[in-house]
Amino acid sequence: MDKQLMEVFNKMYFGKNQLRRRIYDDNELEIIWENINNIRKDTSIDIEMKLNEKNNIWYNITEDVNLIITYINYIEKSEIINYLSDSSIIDKNWLSDNKECPMNCSIVLNINNIEQFYIDTYRDKDTEKEEVYRSGNKVECVDMYNYEPYKLENDKTIKELLADLLDFIETNKSFNAVIKASILHFYISYLNPFVKYNLDMAEHITNRYLINNGYKIMGHCKTLTLIKADERRYYNAIENSIVNDGDVTYFIKYYVGILQGSIKELTKEVSVKYGKKIIKELIEKKKVSLEDRQIKFINSMIVLSNNKISIEDYKRKSKVSYETARSDLNVLVALGFFKISKMGKKYEYYFNDIFTIIDNFNDISIEL
Repeated sequence: MDKQLMEVFNKMYFGKNQLRRRIYDDNELEIIWENINNIRKDTSIDIEMKLNEKNNIWYNITEDVNLIITYINYIEKSEIINYLSDSSIIDKNWLSDNKECPMNCSIVLNINNIEQFYIDTYRDKDTEKEEVYRSGNKVECVDMYNYEPYKLENDKTIKELLADLLDFIETNKSFNAVIKASILHFYISYLNPFVKYNLDMAEHITNRYLINNGYKIMGHCKTLTLIKADERRYYNAIENSIVNDGDVTYFIKYYVGILQGSIKELTKEVSVKYGKKIIKELIEKKKVSLEDRQIKFINSMIVLSNNKISIEDYKRKSKVSYETARSDLNVLVALGFFKISKMGKKYEYYFNDIFTIIDNFNDISIEL
């Protein structure tokens, strides 16, 4: 197999099933897969949590995952959180006896709190004796695609395994919090411990873990909605991690993508709802002098799905000369409302998201 193509396959982090759709010969597929898997295992981080009798779960940090974590950290540290309400989407009824928990409320994710939340939120009130956990002392994980069930031979009950997972997540400080959140969600879904609503519980617990570890922004993000919008991708990510010898990189890549997508959705909502107010406050705070037409144009960009414009676009909408349009846009680029890019002989301008605009204004130290 061509070495360059092998490197591409590895960089794109294809699983065996994905390679099967790209390699004709089965014998060659097995050789390539063994080589790629060995390379990944050599650079992997092993976690002392069992997938089955043979394998622990393990993962690699890929370039795209690193970039998304950097993005999430950047958003969390931005001033956008100041424009959001103090209560979060998931905080109502979250492990707090049906009382709303404020954003700064840190609740320990232990087994008793998890059980109480399940009882308060999901258990049918007409069947109070219904169990919280699936029965049985052996973990036999749910099979999504009619393969043989994955058995984790263990003398512990499902409840005990879930308690061990929570203890590992809360006490092990050597892993990045976003990575641990991804592993937490994966392993709960893998154990499938509850009688019902396992996906919902996995996401609620994971979201609370992120909030507890400083990611307050996640309390405002609709991650569960995004997951349920395309559940097939969710179950594919779980299945890929299971069939590829416990390599949870597949699920980590999926889940951090969900986190990024939910933050971007929140960005759009904040821009539409608060964008004009935020920009007005930024302009007043920095004592920036802009023409009414410039402010009107900025406000019009907030609600548009297409963030790209040209000088001709600005000229037509603002009813000014070409030179005035170019001059106006240069000022808006300097202030950080737009990014500029040269395409051939012309310039294109890309309207920044509200997070970036806020940060750009913090860089301004002189009056314009």
